[in-house]
Formats: sequence, C-alpha cells, structure tokens
Amino acid sequence: MLVLIAVVLDPKAKLSYVNFLYGQIYDDELKVNEMHYKVKVALERLYEFYEQSSLASSDRNFGAQSLSASSSGSNADAGGSEGSKIKKYDAQAWRKTFMHSNQHMCNDNKSELDQYLEEKNENILDLDLLMWWKTSGSKYKILSLMARDVLSIPVTTVASESTFSTSGRVLDSFRSSLTPKVVEALICTQDWLRAVRVPIDVEECIENAEKFEMDMDCLNEEIIVSK
Repeated sequence: MLVLIAVVLDPKAKLSYVNFLYGQIYDDELKVNEMHYKVKVALERLYEFYEQSSLASSDRNFGAQSLSASSSGSNADAGGSEGSKIKKYDAQAWRKTFMHSNQHMCNDNKSELDQYLEEKNENILDLDLLMWWKTSGSKYKILSLMARDVLSIPVTTVASESTFSTSGRVLDSFRSSLTPKVVEALICTQDWLRAVRVPIDVEECIENAEKFEMDMDCLNEEIIVSK
C-alpha cells in the first residue's frame, strides 16, 4: 500500500494512474473501484496523521510565541503605556496573513490532499519528485512533509551483496575449498529445507557434502586406474 501512496504522491501520476494500473490488472470494474477506495482511504488516514502532528507542533510553537509576547508586553507596559496600544507595522507579515486567510476562503476549506488531487497532473517526464515537493512546500505544507517521508530512500549500512547473498555464509575461511557445484547444491538444499520448515544443521550438511565430494574423487581415480 505504501508503494501505491508513493505513486499518488507523484504529480505526474496521482490517483488516475493507480486506477489505470488496476484497470490493466482486473477486468471487473467493481474490483477496480474497490481497490481505488482502499488506496484513497489509506492516503486520507496517513494525511490525517500528518495533519494532527502538524497541528500539535503549531500549538506548541504558538504557546511559546504567546509566552514571549506576553513577556515583552509586560516589559513595554513597565516602560510606558504607548507600547501596549500601538502594534508594530509589518507590511509583509500582514499581507501574508491576508493572502493565507483569503486562500482558505476561496478553497472552501478543502484539505491540501483534495486540492492536490483535483489539480492537473504535471506533464514533465524527467521531473525530480523531491525537488518538486520542496518547491511546493509553501503551498502544500502538510502534504510535502508526508511526501518527504514516503518518497525518501531508506539508508542502510549493510552491503547489498551480504544482504541478498547466502554464499558468504556457506564459504567461511575454513570451508573455502568447496567447488562451485557443491556450494550451489548446499544453497539449493538449504532453500528447500527452509521452505518445508525443517530444522537445518548447516555444519552437518557441509561435512556430508565434503565427504560426498571426497568419495566422488576416489571413485574417479579408481575409474582412471582401471582404464
């Protein structure tokens, strides 16, 4: 589901591409609508989580600012009465507040998620998603935080070869003389045993493989001598 949410957060795709993919997989339109509903619900729940977290953070910041303002106001009252009557003129801040409130009135209290989904898809093939969300952070403050977490690639300190390869666990410094065929047989056997949930004794398997290889070498030597 997280992969599908990442697809929706691609401004080139959004929900329309998810519907297209399910339309290619399923012939039943009811099934496509069902999957569309599941993705939409998961997306809305994730957005609500980020929205609540953002509101909680805003409340904490507002409380700290209110405390600072009340402290500075009391200092101004101690110095004179004019400081409590006249507000400092800040044209940029006032204009920003006005545009923000006007934007909310025009959008009829729609969430950032609804606004994002209703807008047209981007038509840029080589679009940098993280850069797009970074530049759109002022417009989609909450949604950009969600996109940053979903689209970012997790960092790992484990080498990919040691993560996906089992040969390194078989060929240790004491068993490095095994032939490639025996190693392949050990790995395949280990995979089969794990599939049926049978307890595995790797050391015993390696010893048996070495014994089998020695017997095969002796048999080949006897065949050569007999010829």
